[in-house]
This record gives sequence, C-alpha cells and structure tokens, in this order.
Amino acid sequence: MAQVVFRIGVVGHRPNRLPKDEPTMQALRDMIRAVLEDAKVAVLAATNEAPVATLYSEEPPAFRAISPLAEGIDRIFAKEALSLGYELCCPMPFSQQEFESDFLAPAALEADSLTHFREILKQAQIGPGLVTFELDGDRSNPEIAYGAAGRIVLNQSDLLILVWDGGRPGGVGGTVQTMQEAIRHHVPVVWIDALVPDAWQILRDESDLDCLSSGETMHAQ
Repeated sequence: MAQVVFRIGVVGHRPNRLPKDEPTMQALRDMIRAVLEDAKVAVLAATNEAPVATLYSEEPPAFRAISPLAEGIDRIFAKEALSLGYELCCPMPFSQQEFESDFLAPAALEADSLTHFREILKQAQIGPGLVTFELDGDRSNPEIAYGAAGRIVLNQSDLLILVWDGGRPGGVGGTVQTMQEAIRHHVPVVWIDALVPDAWQILRDESDLDCLSSGETMHAQ
C-alpha cells in the first residue's frame, strides 16, 4: 500500500518586493509557518479516519515542500518547512551551476546569497531529505526557464502558498503568472498578502482574481 504524501509549493516575491521592516517580515514568516503547521495537523487527522486509513500504508505521512530556492519568499518558506520536518524538493530552471549565477553580484539581492542557497540544500540533505530537479533552461530565454520551474512547482503541489503584494505582474514566469496557472489547474491557493500578512484568503477560481484588473484593490507600487 502507498504512503500518504502531502506536498506544499510556494511562489512569492524576491526581497525587493517584500516588507522592509522586521516586525512585518516576522509576521510573514509566522503566517507561512502557521499554514505549514495547520496542513500537517489536517493531513495527520485525515489519515486516521476511515476510509482513508484503509487505503494507505501504516507509515506516517510524508510532507514535502516544493521551492526553487530563489531569493526571498522561496527561502523563507523552505527554512520554515525544514524546521517542521518537511522534505525539500527543489526544481531549478537551469543546471545548478548556471542557476547559482543568479546568486552572485550583480544579480543577487541578498548578502552572501550563494552561501545561503547552498546551506539550505545541505540542511535538507542531512535532515528531512532533498530532491533536486535541474531543468535545461536557456539563458537566452530566462523567462521561459523560470516559468517552466514554476510549472514544476504547480505539478508537484497539492497546495500552493502564494505570497503576493497585490500589485501588477512583474513579468512572464513570475509570481502572478504562476498564481493564474494554479487557479486554472485547480491547485488550491492560500494567498498571504506580502504587505499585510494577517490578510490572507483562499483563491479558488478566476473570479477571485478580479483584483488584477481593478486598480482600487491593488496596492500602490
């Protein structure tokens, strides 16, 4: 009999579109952690109930976090998930060697970004577990490569955490496009407002995305 596996993916902003004050950043981390914790509790409860309990093995459920480990939300999510015992699945848009150039000057937005990236991979490898996917993206079409990695996140996720400031799309293959694809493919989405983390909502269908075309509901950029 198969083991129960529950997977949570993430899509969200890089540091330049995240709050600059520590209290709001801590609230953001706390909210991400709360979703991860609540998901574990719900899945554990469900697997002990009939008829689910009769369909799977008696092994404890496995929990996996799906994150490409880009700077910003991807890493915040991964660190919280690892601390809760989630395994890490890391799809990369390029080979790891090529992807790591994103975390070097002048592209990097975080101090010691490459070291941070490698430390999270190592933490997962020696801890709960690590799987990596190195896609064959081409630097001549980076948006296509990042979009492909985003689709891997969606394909591997039973639930998606979206950290979005409510603003306009930053480009092809980014946070908003991945969110829209998640809705179209019926992946449940928990939207956490990047600027007001206590303001969250479930996105179920296209009608929940009216804020994309309504200037009144969008945060100022």
